[in-house]
Amino acid sequence: FALLPIVGASIGTEYAAANVLLLNLWFISSYSLDGIANAAEALSGRAIGRRMPRMLRRFILYFHGWSIPIILIFLAIIAIANDLFFTLQINDFQVISLAENYLLWLMLAILLCVPCLILYGVYYGAALGKEVSLTMMLACGLFGLWLWYLPNYMGNDGLWFAFNILFIARGL
Repeated sequence: FALLPIVGASIGTEYAAANVLLLNLWFISSYSLDGIANAAEALSGRAIGRRMPRMLRRFILYFHGWSIPIILIFLAIIAIANDLFFTLQINDFQVISLAENYLLWLMLAILLCVPCLILYGVYYGAALGKEVSLTMMLACGLFGLWLWYLPNYMGNDGLWFAFNILFIARGL
């Protein structure tokens, strides 16, 4: 996450500022989903400990059932009120306009993050922390490769594309 403003700064300082504005929205959405990931961890651990695979499948459906409406509401708020959120943080309208150009990339990342956080909770609940760590290292490696390559050719779009690859790889 720290690399987005850093690499954005290599494109231009206004890109670094725009990426920070977008990341602040990102963190708010991911923290709202973190509660569902915590519930997934606890309830999955219970279902696995009791050897109840049907209950585990039902819980996973519930986790998605709760997280998808929450994220859709949050995405609607982003689409409607992003100007307000940005102007509370900065008064540079050039940076705000630039950030708005990358809102779709951010919204895609938020959507892609939903199954990642749910699976994170389920796997930790199953006491598979080693596998989660390995998956995250592999996803970060892929992200790093794309991050090294794409911004040189696609600018800030390449940076956000690489960011989304992180979540695709993590979810897979």
